Amino acid sequence: MAGLYAHPSFVSSGAILTAPQNASSKEGENGSSSGGSKLTTTISNSSHISMQNNGSSSLTFGNGTPNFIPEPHPGTLVSILESPLGSPTGNRKTSVFSTSTSKSTPFRYVNGRRFHSDESIIYILPCDIPELNRQNLKHLLYKEVFGGYHMADFSDKNKIPRKVLDIGCGTGIWIASMHDEFAARGFDDVKFIGMDIVPVHAPMAGVDFTFVRHDALRMPYPFKDGEFDYVFIRDLTLGIPDTVVHHEVIAECMRVLREGGVFEIQCTDHSIRGLSPTKAPRNPSSAYTITPTLQFEAQPRNDHIKAYNARLQKVLGKRNLSPMPCTLMPSAIVMEGSLTNHHTLRMALPLDEAWWEFASYKDGDIPPTEKGELLSEIKRKNSVSAKIALHQSVLTEEQKAVRYMARLQLKQFIDSMEVYAPETRETPGEDCNKPYEKMTANFFQEGGLRGGECLEFGAWWGTKKNELTPFASRT
Repeated sequence: MAGLYAHPSFVSSGAILTAPQNASSKEGENGSSSGGSKLTTTISNSSHISMQNNGSSSLTFGNGTPNFIPEPHPGTLVSILESPLGSPTGNRKTSVFSTSTSKSTPFRYVNGRRFHSDESIIYILPCDIPELNRQNLKHLLYKEVFGGYHMADFSDKNKIPRKVLDIGCGTGIWIASMHDEFAARGFDDVKFIGMDIVPVHAPMAGVDFTFVRHDALRMPYPFKDGEFDYVFIRDLTLGIPDTVVHHEVIAECMRVLREGGVFEIQCTDHSIRGLSPTKAPRNPSSAYTITPTLQFEAQPRNDHIKAYNARLQKVLGKRNLSPMPCTLMPSAIVMEGSLTNHHTLRMALPLDEAWWEFASYKDGDIPPTEKGELLSEIKRKNSVSAKIALHQSVLTEEQKAVRYMARLQLKQFIDSMEVYAPETRETPGEDCNKPYEKMTANFFQEGGLRGGECLEFGAWWGTKKNELTPFASRT
């Protein structure tokens, strides 16, 4: 598997993922896990991520000090700007520019989670360490599912952009990754502008980087016409309501993009659907390409996912946000008349090994129970051969690890949305702790997501029409 993200600000290189060896292990009499199941991601010789099968994780460095803890105790959150990710070692310095007129702190705290404090901004997710860690994890998923940090074609070195805009840059991990990719090809002079509503980026060692604090819905953007060679957007959908048509944001991106420049947008659906049994080929990450022939179930099989989808619909619907933004993008792209040569790629990554992916699956087999076991296997549970066949996986250990990361990312997203739980309770004071504990156990210990439940990814990219002048080549 390719490395995580090699930029020194993120302390990375040469990732090796090992999936849990016993995801369904039970606790022994002494309360400890008998399987010792965990996922370890080696980042360098002196650091690693340890992901336990209950969905928690931590990143530790050579001195043993944990960093990027995704689930700290409320009240112990630390600003990412103050976290010891490593000081810049490059010669360049990060610039910061803000269009905000507010003189107050950019953050507020709700139930121990840190959010932006601007009530005029719609974006609903937290801006704290747990959420930023989830975003970094999702960055890795995009990399694995799409096979790279971008879908736009820069194979021709003369087309490598000089100036790049990342809208909704977050931690800056995509920018750091792109800098390293271009630098490895001999182009370490690419200028990067990161735009977001709050500054939560890590130190950008050696990167020509400027942060601009600006809301993507506040137009015009503080840039000149045709200023950028490449404009990139990822996961901005929880900040763009249905009342603001996505093509308005895309149109503004086209304004600041030079003729012949490249535009790219990536996102995932927030609702979870279930794949129907398929014999379609998988890509190296174990994701399926979404085509007209790839079928989905009418409802996901997992009851916890059904409840999650229903609660999510209530929260997002109240704010005019779409739970399935990937369905909105094609029309928004088509409506942008200045964008040409546009392409689309959509992928579905199952959250676990689907029951119909096992080597023992035969056409007509019965779907799984909530705990992920085949009913036909339960009936034959005394058969040794059946037990062995049930565990004859067709996935590699690395592919299992990618799906484990997808489950972990989903669990962390649910954590980030927990502050909105009171809006979805059927009765006042309803206890959500027990259902959450059952859900976590179901996802990580009981194989409950083997019904084909999947995370759906989408990417759309193209070039701005050349009306008068050609794209500025490096030669």
